[in-house]
Amino acid sequence: MPDSSGDRPIEVLFCCDPSFYQHLAVALISMLENNARTHFNVHLMTSSRNDRLEEQLRKSLASYRNATLTIHHLSLDNYTHFFVSSHIRLESYLRIFAAQVLGDDIDKILYLDCDVVVLDDLRDLWATDISAYALAAAPDLYGGFRRTALGVPEDRPYVNAGVLLLNLTRWRQENLAQRLIGYIEAHSDTLTFHDQDAINAVLHASIRVLARRWNVQAQMYRLRRHVYPDAYAAIKHACSRAAIVHYAGPEKPWRFRMSVARRHLYFQYLRKTQWHGARLQGSAWYHQPECWLSGALDRIGIDYMLVIVLLQKCWRRIGQALIRGQEARPTQDEARLATRAGSE
Repeated sequence: MPDSSGDRPIEVLFCCDPSFYQHLAVALISMLENNARTHFNVHLMTSSRNDRLEEQLRKSLASYRNATLTIHHLSLDNYTHFFVSSHIRLESYLRIFAAQVLGDDIDKILYLDCDVVVLDDLRDLWATDISAYALAAAPDLYGGFRRTALGVPEDRPYVNAGVLLLNLTRWRQENLAQRLIGYIEAHSDTLTFHDQDAINAVLHASIRVLARRWNVQAQMYRLRRHVYPDAYAAIKHACSRAAIVHYAGPEKPWRFRMSVARRHLYFQYLRKTQWHGARLQGSAWYHQPECWLSGALDRIGIDYMLVIVLLQKCWRRIGQALIRGQEARPTQDEARLATRAGSE
């Protein structure tokens, strides 16, 4: 399925409920601004309807001429028994239904999580030949421990499902959605990373591995050499030329008092959406001065929470030094006794 044609639009898929449309708008605008010469057919799969938020999303994209947006509504009523957790909702599973929901004329699609920012041209990724594979994805630095439990061979990586180049033709021919549903239902009590676990367990032999730069998890920017010594150099190289930054995990840039690497990128594109000025999740009205300071620092690329952590460390060290000095200083009684002893 090689296709590097510059004339063919890139088909892109996002999946979320309306409460995530703000973050979807950020991902979309980052993609459109950094791929101005490329046209995108954007597909949104959602299980809920909200006309007001849908209109905000469309208005956010109104000034961009290189994209069309199609919204596909799919009920998940039959799948409410699927495993979910604190920051992963049922909508995460929507991506496995892409081949069934989208028309047969779409033979492949680029799936992106909504908690990403796109920083580079996606045409090289789109041109990746996946004709012999079900999908292509980048390794997940933090999920490798799941290989044994999922039956993934040691010579195969555990991949992150936040960026997937899907061969929809193969998904239809091999009925992969039903295979994944069967696995999820049979192992719902043992899944750690939801449908990502299922994708790795069922499809590991049919995954083409992408370079890490196509899915740089934000945590990787703060990786310490001793934690992953073998992969450290490659990870740092990927971070230095990241094409997609993925705010994976429960810590998100839009949450109040969260220290997230490359957090400022999210707000850089948020300001271009209909949600510009949105209050940070978890903040109250009396937090607004702090939020304003955080936003001002974000604009110049400084992580507000990192500053707070450093200040806290400084205050702790100052406090410890004062305590040590106090302990070393003789009390008045000790000084009086010492003076009396010396005079005698």
